[in-house]
Amino acid sequence: SAQMEGFRTQPPSALAGEKVVEVRDYRAQSAVDLASGTTRTIDLPASNVVQLITENQTIVTARPSGTEPKIKFYFSVRKSAEWRDSAGYGEVMQQLDAHISRLKSEMGVA
Repeated sequence: SAQMEGFRTQPPSALAGEKVVEVRDYRAQSAVDLASGTTRTIDLPASNVVQLITENQTIVTARPSGTEPKIKFYFSVRKSAEWRDSAGYGEVMQQLDAHISRLKSEMGVA
C-alpha cells in the first residue's frame, strides 16, 4: 500500500515526541540508521513489515493485514529502571499507556 511505502521511503521524523533513528524494512531485509545513512542487513525471512525505532527505543511495527485492506500496528514502549526511584508501578503504567495512546493517535489508529 502507499502508506507502507511511505514508511519505507519517507518515515516520520518523530513519533510521540521522540526522534525516529532507524527504519527496519523486513521486505528488503535491511535496517537504515537515519542519522548516518548506513544500512545493515536483517538476517530474517523477507516479510512485508516495517519497524520505526525511536531514540528511546520505542518501536512501532506496521504490517498489512492478510485478510483485510488495512494496516496493523504494534507498539512497544519502555521505561528505564530509574522509575523505581521516583514512581510506583501504577504511575509508570499510566505513563506508558498515555505514550501508546499518543502513538496510536499519531498513526491514525482508533
